Amino acid sequence: MSAFSPDALARPARAIQAYGILRTHASEIGLATSKASRDESVVVIVTGDLSFAGIWILPRSELTTQLSEIEDEQGWTLLFEPYVAVAEIEDHCLTLARLSFKRWEALQRYASFRRPQVTSHDA
Repeated sequence: MSAFSPDALARPARAIQAYGILRTHASEIGLATSKASRDESVVVIVTGDLSFAGIWILPRSELTTQLSEIEDEQGWTLLFEPYVAVAEIEDHCLTLARLSFKRWEALQRYASFRRPQVTSHDA
């Protein structure tokens, strides 16, 4: 029996896809960061069904309240500061995707070690 649920094992693979979706919207995110003031953050969300949910520019003082209203519990949310370059956004999404891949690899390795090994005399 695996130590992780099928959802837990699938989550990093889905995260890789989510960060890819965010990366494809890097130009839009960059445009939003160029419009944000110093007391605002840019919030970007991909839902649990891997749909791009949008971009919000929110006052930092209201982030906690506002995020609870727009976040998808099963999705991914990234926050950006004002004036972030598109290349930096793309690199950040790529870094997060790589980290998710490493997590996926680690979970797969751990799960494979936890599976009972069948020997010829067990069969």
